[in-house]
Amino acid sequence: MTEPAHARLLFVDDEPRILDGLRRSLRGMRGEWDMRFATSGFSALEMIAEQPCDVLISDMRMPGMGGAELLTRVREQHPGVARVVLSGHTEPDAAVRAAFVAHRFLNKPCEVTHLTQVVRQLTAGLARDNAAELRAVAGALRTLPSPPRLMQDLTAVLGDPGATLGRFIEHAHRDVALTAKVLQLANSAFYGARPRVVSVDYALATLGLPMIRALLAAEGGLWSWPEAGQELHDALLAGWEHSVAIGLLAPEMASPALAPFVEVAASLRDVGMLAAAAADPHTVCDDLRRARREGRPVEQVTTERAGFAWSEVGAELLNLWGLPQQIVTAVATQDQPARTSGAGLGVHGVLRAAHLLLRAGGASADGEPEGRDELESLLQHPQLRGRATDWRQAAERASRLARQQCRPELSATAGAAPAFRPERSADPLGITRTAPEVLVVDDDESIRQLLVDILEMEGFSTRSAGNGQDGLTEIGLARPDCVVLDVMMPGISGLQVLERIRALPGQPLPVIMLTAATDSLTSASAWTAGADFFLVKPFEPDELLNLLSTMFLQEDVAGL
Repeated sequence: MTEPAHARLLFVDDEPRILDGLRRSLRGMRGEWDMRFATSGFSALEMIAEQPCDVLISDMRMPGMGGAELLTRVREQHPGVARVVLSGHTEPDAAVRAAFVAHRFLNKPCEVTHLTQVVRQLTAGLARDNAAELRAVAGALRTLPSPPRLMQDLTAVLGDPGATLGRFIEHAHRDVALTAKVLQLANSAFYGARPRVVSVDYALATLGLPMIRALLAAEGGLWSWPEAGQELHDALLAGWEHSVAIGLLAPEMASPALAPFVEVAASLRDVGMLAAAAADPHTVCDDLRRARREGRPVEQVTTERAGFAWSEVGAELLNLWGLPQQIVTAVATQDQPARTSGAGLGVHGVLRAAHLLLRAGGASADGEPEGRDELESLLQHPQLRGRATDWRQAAERASRLARQQCRPELSATAGAAPAFRPERSADPLGITRTAPEVLVVDDDESIRQLLVDILEMEGFSTRSAGNGQDGLTEIGLARPDCVVLDVMMPGISGLQVLERIRALPGQPLPVIMLTAATDSLTSASAWTAGADFFLVKPFEPDELLNLLSTMFLQEDVAGL
């Protein structure tokens, strides 16, 4: 399916010189974009009414109708339009309002390459058959609903004069709505954060308690739980509990470098259902009743009725909000069976394994345990089989802890709910550079140089080392974004290097292991030591490049 010939953009700013500068700097994009320019919010609304646009990019501080009011009206009248703020300093009240009506936030001055990247991401899927319907549902949302009891807990913590950020973070991790919103804002320099953030801890710390208080105190029932009867309430609560349980289990199954993505993707897996319930709770109830009556997965029922599943709505919303592409993809593909490979399970495979373990007691429409064969295949993967963990018992523990967190009234230990989050590193960032740097460590000079040539041809920055000690020295001099590491080397072996890498402080460094050995003991040792992926020589260059594309955010790799 081909993309539209031109994406339709509308820029709004009350300063003509700003618009003239945008015209000049974006002249080279006229082959891809149909660009229009307006000097006021009123003019912009008239122009959209005459001819729709795909992306609206607006200043905040404008006379008459400010940017926040313009974005609000566009959300109400044209929900399918992606809304982007492009502004310098703005008042705190307006910043809070913008947080609920804009999808992306850009600072003035904005690099043309960054603006281009954002627009391309927002318009990439507009040629899909159901794109307009998906964008309209996701685009109308300001935030997701939050369970009333949890929102009361969060408000109580913030109301305590002695409240600390650390105490708030422990409560906030259970809230899907707040997690999604703070990650949206934290992936924007407009709110003082650094881009490519996958850590909720870092996102909350960056925004700070004053901004968080303002977000939770926003008027208009922004965080309100849908009111459509007990049936919908129970379904949403069950989905929330299941997400919390996956968030407990899946990071323990993931490789160190992918664990942050897995944890967030687990928390956000049901944002599509929450979004649909916030938009039209009665229709969601009808879908749930029909699915139960006909003994079919609700995703099938929803797709038949609307033309898309809830997971697609969730992925569309998270893409609009600018969350890392690995998380968007994980949400979109959560119902698709995982394909195992010797290279590693990746984010999708780990999430599927955790989901199926937690659902092992359930049955599909034909009466067979859900995904039984798929689960057995995943559990036999060396990444999981090689660890001294009974994953079924781990799933039972995660399920109990999730119930204690989400339904304390059903737990005898409700007065002292256990800490359920896995330990985090002292540097909780998930950030990649524009051109990711890969360190290649291999004692075979011909293979080492070949890998360097392939990676540099694809736009990666590279360094190389001919033995394990030199590799560790290179890491000590300047931390790369990823290490491609041979297993069998003289002196310090690749496995010993990996063990030392895993002992380093900070965010886990992604490692892809290479080996000519085909025995299961070697692969099991690599997984046990903390490898993220594993490739057996000889391999095709595309196999390595595909693994790197899952390591790094896809938008970065695509833009190299």
